[in-house]
Amino acid sequence: MEHNVTLRLKVKAMLRSIGVLFAATVITGFFSVCAIIFDLVSPNQTRIHRIAQLWADELLRLFGAKIVVLGRDNIIVNSPVIFMSNHQGLFDILALYRAVPVQFRWIIKKELFAIPLFGRAIKNAGYIKLDRKNRENAIKDVEIAAQKIRGGTSIMTFPEGTRCVDGRIGEFKRGMFHLALQTGVPIIPITIVGAFEILNRLTAGVGEGRVVTVIIGEPIETASYSTEMSGELIARVRQAVVANYDKYTHY
Repeated sequence: MEHNVTLRLKVKAMLRSIGVLFAATVITGFFSVCAIIFDLVSPNQTRIHRIAQLWADELLRLFGAKIVVLGRDNIIVNSPVIFMSNHQGLFDILALYRAVPVQFRWIIKKELFAIPLFGRAIKNAGYIKLDRKNRENAIKDVEIAAQKIRGGTSIMTFPEGTRCVDGRIGEFKRGMFHLALQTGVPIIPITIVGAFEILNRLTAGVGEGRVVTVIIGEPIETASYSTEMSGELIARVRQAVVANYDKYTHY
């Protein structure tokens, strides 16, 4: 009897996951089409980023997740910064759209630009591809991001380079820190807690509605760091992210 109950619960959870993921795909397609149409009528990256925020809001409602944001006052609103967040899973993107109200542009793996409709939408939004498999192309991509920063645009990045496999924070790669040293803008460390349990790379399942906490740390200046000191900068930013992760994991 107990085995049958457990099996029914597993089947119910699987069907829920399939339904939610299907609905998420439909919602993503709809907002991607909206972004493409708006760009054809009147190109405006700021407007398309706002459409992306609406997309995130709809998916958050679908998942039934609550986003708690701490430290929002640490966001610099009048000049560009580089946001650096840990990366637990696909849900991080939704949480960051909700948590960071200012305009920013993602620098994300180039494979996402190949997704039908979605890829066109993120290109129209001015997001920047990163070719992780070709160093020469990656350098060019980082230079494009640097040009956007010099033009007054903030950038959102995942310095781990990929989603974690167990919820823990991995090592930070140097690429995004070269971008920070090249432009001299502050880094704002962001810590996400709770997103791994909702949607992660180990399973296609969707966790029940949960609270996801986004902690926005104090800005870390980069102007006084040289290229030779990049290791110190990486350690400082990672420690800020890890410290808040340890502090708020059981928040």
